[in-house]
Order: sequence, then structure tokens, then C-alpha cells
Amino acid sequence: MKKDKLKIIRPKKIHYVLDDIQKQLDLHINDKRSNDKFFFGDKMKEFYDIKQSNYDMLRSDEKISKMIVYNDDVRFITTLLIQVLLFGRIIVNHKNQKFGITYDEELPTLPKNHIPLFMKMYDEKGEVVDNDDLHTLNIMKKYYQLDSVVDKDEMLKEITKWLEDNNDTIKKIRNEK
Repeated sequence: MKKDKLKIIRPKKIHYVLDDIQKQLDLHINDKRSNDKFFFGDKMKEFYDIKQSNYDMLRSDEKISKMIVYNDDVRFITTLLIQVLLFGRIIVNHKNQKFGITYDEELPTLPKNHIPLFMKMYDEKGEVVDNDDLHTLNIMKKYYQLDSVVDKDEMLKEITKWLEDNNDTIKKIRNEK
């Protein structure tokens, strides 16, 4: 019986993983189908169920399988990040209970008397509004576009230069604390 040689999993460089997350985030921001309602569900349970049904792929040492698993994980992390952005939390479901009776229906767990923005039915004037297709990520994009304002590398250089120029001031502030 031939013994398989162990292979070491090398850590990925953080900026590559963050770039992949950013690419997934950009896909959702620019996709009209990725509205707030799309992310309002127990994505952890869905992800876990998919992982359980693809055990052979998880165990496979083929390059393509490892790439698929990695990309699925990046998509999942991006989805959780978006949930935190939109709802201030990762959405998980619980069994519906009323008067001590548990029903098969599962509901998202939110703080008491709180609903997501896309479920808001009335504006401040009391008029009916339709937020059903609200795409908050796309709206936020317009306020946070750094690419059109300044190059990110240039901004990083400016921040580094400022820190170097003001090193004495920073040390004084730290010592005062």
C-alpha cells in the first residue's frame, strides 16, 4: 500500500482575498437583482446545506475543486458582509412560536419591533412608499466612490506621508494618554 505524501496548505495573501471579496461585492452592487430583499434570509443555513451536499468536492484535491470551494467561500463571506451592512447583523432564522406552540415556519431573527428599511411602508409624512425593490448597496455606491475622486494608491501615499511628517505630534498624543 502506497502512502500519500502530505501537502501543506499555504496561507493566501490577505490582499488577494480582500480583492476577491471586493470583486464579489462589486458584482452585487451592480446587479439589479441583488436588492435588499435578496439578502434577507438565513444565508448561513443555505451555505451549510450546500457544503453538506458537496462533501466529495470539499475532500477533493483537484485544483478545480479547490478553486470552486474557495470561490464559494468568498461569495459566502461577501454575503455575510452585505447582511451586516444592510441589517446590522447576520440574519439567522428561528422557529415561529406563538402562545407556547412551535410552528414549522421559520422567521428571521431581528430585534424586537425592528424591520429592515426595504419593509418600511410609510415615509415621515405618513404616505405609503414602496421600498420592495430597494437596492441600498447601489445607492451607497454613489456616496463612497473613491475611484472618481482620488486614486486609492495616491491616497495611501498621502496618508503615509502625513504620518511620517507628523510623527512627533502622534508620539505626543500617545504619551498624553
